[in-house]
Parts: sequence; C-alpha cells; structure tokens
Amino acid sequence: MVDALHGAGKKAVVNSAWGRAPFEARYRYGVDYKRIAETGVDAIIVETAAAGLWMDPRVGAGDVARHFEFLSMLMLIKAYVPDTKLIFLHNTHDTVEEWDAVRHIPTVLEKEIYSLANVFHTRGDGALIPCADGFLVCLGDGLDPEHWRWLRKRWALAFSDVPRRVHGATLVWSDAALEGQRDAFTEARTQIPHGILFQLMTRGAPVQSTVRVNALDGADGTLLVINPHLFTVGQGTGALPPADFTFEDTVADHAFCCAAYGADLPETPVLPPQEASEFPEDILGIPEPRGYWDYMTARAVSDEFLDACAATVSAVSGDFAVTEQADDVAAMVSECSDGTLRVAIKNKTLYYVRPTIDVGRPISRVDILTEYPSLLVRPDGSRFSIRVPGSGLTVVEIEGAETASGD
Repeated sequence: MVDALHGAGKKAVVNSAWGRAPFEARYRYGVDYKRIAETGVDAIIVETAAAGLWMDPRVGAGDVARHFEFLSMLMLIKAYVPDTKLIFLHNTHDTVEEWDAVRHIPTVLEKEIYSLANVFHTRGDGALIPCADGFLVCLGDGLDPEHWRWLRKRWALAFSDVPRRVHGATLVWSDAALEGQRDAFTEARTQIPHGILFQLMTRGAPVQSTVRVNALDGADGTLLVINPHLFTVGQGTGALPPADFTFEDTVADHAFCCAAYGADLPETPVLPPQEASEFPEDILGIPEPRGYWDYMTARAVSDEFLDACAATVSAVSGDFAVTEQADDVAAMVSECSDGTLRVAIKNKTLYYVRPTIDVGRPISRVDILTEYPSLLVRPDGSRFSIRVPGSGLTVVEIEGAETASGD
C-alpha cells in the first residue's frame, strides 16, 4: 500500500494503534510500529486523546493520570522508531462525537499542547529532538477565527524553542527489553514499562526525555531503567553491583525493587506491608479490555511504592524541587539555548494552586509566558511562588543572577 501511494505521488500516513505504546500495540492489536516504519511510511499520527477523554463519563476515562499516560506513550513510540515522523493528534473538538475541548476545557487543552510539544528524544550526539514533529488538529471544522487565534498563540509558545537540555531523568529504551516483555507478561502478568512510567510521572517524577540503550553516550544526567532484568547482558545491565540505595515493594508476590546508583540519598523509605490482591490462576484466560481507555490486568504495585519511587527519581535528578503543594502539580523544566530556564507548572487538580518552586540557583527575574496569571512574580533567592489555573498550566522563563551577569 505504501509503495502504491508513493508511486502515485502521494504520502502514506497511518494512525497509531488506539493510542497504545509499543508493547500494548503489539500485544493487544498486533501492530508493530517498527515494521510499519520499515515500509517507508511517511508519518504516524499518534492518538494522544487525553483531552477528549477528560470529559468522558466512563469511569476512569478522565482520570488525572490520562494526561501522563498519553504523554509517555508518545515518548515511548519515538524511542522505538526515532527516525519516523510522529504527529500528535491535537484533541481539539469533534462536532460528530459531540465534545469540545477548545470551548469547554481550554485550560486542559493548553496543558496538552505545551506538554506534547515538549517531550524529547536524545540522540547519540547528545542533541535533543522533539518527540512530535507536528500536530493534526482533530477536528478543524467549526472553529471560528478567535479559536484559531487562541490556538496559534499557544502553538507559538509550545514550539518556540528546542532546549539544549531538560531537567529530570532520561528513560532508557531497549528493543531487546520490548521482546523480553512479551514473555514476562504472558507468563506472569508483571507490570509493563509504560504502566510504571506514566504512574511515576503522574506522581511528579521528572521524566521528559528518552534515549536508546545504544546511544547512552549522548545522555546527560540521571538515567531511568524500568524492568532492567529484561535488558540483555550486552547492554550493561546483567550483573549489576550492589546499589547505593534500594528498597522493595511490600506486595506479597512479584515485588518490585527500586535501586539507585551513584546517589547520596537519605534513609530508605519504610513501606507498610501490603496484601497481594487476588489474581486469576489462568493467566492466559484473563480477558483483555476492548477499549483503549481500560487498562490490561497486571500484577499489583502498591501506591506507597510508586510514591517512593517517584520521590527517589526526583531526588536524584538535580536541585530543582517543588517545595510547597508538590502533590498538586508536576513540572517540566528545560534549559533554553540562551541559558535561561523555562518551567511549565502543570496543575493536577480542578482548583487554583500556588506552588513554591526552588530552581536550585539564584533567580534575578521571572517572566510569565502564558496569559495567566497577570501579576508580577517576585522571586526570593532561588525560589518563587506562582498561581496555576485548575487542570491547566503556567509557563515561566527564569533568568538567574549568573545569566544576567553574562557568566
């Protein structure tokens, strides 16, 4: 089909498999993004549908984790097919399906636009490339000139700069681990990397970039490896030395372990004992969910363990920290080409919040880049506090004392 389209002077573009990350796309729907890429397809439209689901009445469809689920899914697809053009589905409105994000949840849509444009893949030479090469407005009918103006203003901010680095941990991707995950899930229903990743991100773990395991020389800072036992020995995760910091989940079966290397962390968290939930004996007989908004059945991982893991990722990822109302927000931090910091603070609640942010270096000036809020921000040393709209985001640019002096 691709050859026929190209022969007719056309382009071949396909949809992702119901917005599923690489493992689920293969396991649930038999769709392999790499095999599709190898046909020479011109682009894949990644169905990042969190905004549309946000208003859906189905139980759990609009959960706060959906934003991070689809955001991390885009990141994982880019890691799997880094040379393929990815276009995120810009979930704006649909007159036939009768939902309208641009009119009814504009703060959610604003957060989606910025976030989907500001996750990156790290190449072997250290350069960052956006996971999304562009977007497709879904749907573009029925929008008046004012809505197009509103959208263009947010696109301009979201795509205004490819940073020279991003704050946080870089997720390490391995094709071999993807292959190993098939047997691990089939035999024991252990949690898949995408499930762990978006739950960590929902809890505030700063993960904004990916890198392939064969390009680690280009990575800078903290590395996050999920299910390291599925990586091959040749990829450097075979016989690991004792960790500097480690703790385990206390769920009775198939417990997960969190380990950190090269990190000076405080005392190990103490997690309460957890009873494993009942699990079907016939693993292969477990029915799979029909809709993409439902999760596949997997072994339990406790909320307490995931909370502690997210806190560990944050602790080993540099000096940046949310010091007040940390549970209510998640931050995306990047260093622009001119050395300034750009911080997007994303509100996970329905209400206004005013978190305090510590960037770990003296601040001389904070400029608000979004339309809200309108009041000046007055930094105090390395900290500042700012108001963020419900379910939306506020983006600021920070100039430090050393930046202002030209050092």
